[in-house]
Amino acid sequence: MKICIVIALTTAVMLIDLIIYADACQPNYWADGCSGVSDLWFTDDCNKHDICYACGYRSGVSRESCDDRWYDNMMNSCSAVNWWGRWFCRLTAWIYYRWVRDWAASSFRVPSQGFCGEGWVPACV
Repeated sequence: MKICIVIALTTAVMLIDLIIYADACQPNYWADGCSGVSDLWFTDDCNKHDICYACGYRSGVSRESCDDRWYDNMMNSCSAVNWWGRWFCRLTAWIYYRWVRDWAASSFRVPSQGFCGEGWVPACV
């Protein structure tokens, strides 16, 4: 009886891990970090932003929402930077954000890319 409980609990934990992994943002070849500028602290944030730009339209997410979420994510990443580097991190995030808002409109994909229907995409947008 105890072995059945152990097997059931182990199976449940493995299934939960599988579900969490399936729902995680897993950027593919489309994501390239911060597109040629220094990624510094923002590689994951920039990858999610790339997928949001590629798939946002199909998912009903606007370009502005992609950019605002990206900015929030970068600011959260700056929270992990030591206190003396945090101001530079936040300044860099703001500069990246302003540049993208002002110059990257043509990169927002309409229509969306073919991979946008895959299960991991909603976690990115």
